[in-house]
Amino acid sequence: LLSSISCNVSGSSAMSRIALYDGTTELAEIAGNTTASFGLLNVTIPDGSSKILSIRVLFNTNSITDKQLVRFSLSASTANASGSNFGTSGSQQTPDQNIEVTATQLRFTTQPVNTTINTAMATVVVSATDGNGNKDSDAVGSVALTSTGTLTVTPVIVPLNLGAASFNALTHTLVGTGLTLSATLSGLTSATSSAFNISNISYANGAFLSRTGSGSYTVDGSWCKCLSPSGCTGTTPGAGNWGTLGSDGRPSAASTVYIQGTITLSSALGVKNSTILSGGNLIVNGNHPVSTSMLIKENGTLTVNSNFNFDNTETSFTIEDNGTVILN
Repeated sequence: LLSSISCNVSGSSAMSRIALYDGTTELAEIAGNTTASFGLLNVTIPDGSSKILSIRVLFNTNSITDKQLVRFSLSASTANASGSNFGTSGSQQTPDQNIEVTATQLRFTTQPVNTTINTAMATVVVSATDGNGNKDSDAVGSVALTSTGTLTVTPVIVPLNLGAASFNALTHTLVGTGLTLSATLSGLTSATSSAFNISNISYANGAFLSRTGSGSYTVDGSWCKCLSPSGCTGTTPGAGNWGTLGSDGRPSAASTVYIQGTITLSSALGVKNSTILSGGNLIVNGNHPVSTSMLIKENGTLTVNSNFNFDNTETSFTIEDNGTVILN
């Protein structure tokens, strides 16, 4: 009489239930675990013969890893104490099996978040999954992404890598509320993201914004100044609480500046914080120390033809994806 049997289990994290069967009769059932132990059995095996028992598994519907190994290895078996014994045998285990996930749809596994205009959004991830949301790591092809808002490039196309496409620098050029992203790939059901908002950047009181087009850094007419304690919005001189061009002087070494046109600096002049916006180009022909931070946003350009240095080791220098630094 077989009274108990135990197996070591590989891939148990994917299993909801494990059952032991004699033909079509269930002998015992347990929750998925790294060890499958079935006790209180009463299985009769005639002397000198054998019996085939089978293990059946109910897998979880989600949180499945594609290609996950499933294997049962016999670790122990116990005969009834009345005198039954088992013949000697080596280690027994089932043939290796791998869980196969087959994608039928796209899914946003990392959703878009609220972001400001002309700013790269945090990475959005689209995955090829089955109907239960399990990722198919073998899926191939390129995901095309569009927005109900206005992107700098549309569609944005990224190939799948291990079943997922990561969109690292999605940038919207107009404000909008309740916007969504759509992902498509031939052969799979398309996906729509959760809603997000694109808002105007709030610029601090006292900041300077450059003109569009070309201008000189040291000419008052190249700049407008934020004149509101509550800050300024947009990038249009004379609107959104910005002053008019040339009416409020030019930046000093203690200023925070935003470059949106092509601004050329040909003399020695420092700044506290400098941000080159999308489409902006700061051309440095003279010494230009930065005391706190320099940020080059997507599609912004810093062209250095002379000295460019930081005042201290705490100064940050950040280049977003698709930002450009040219050192001559």
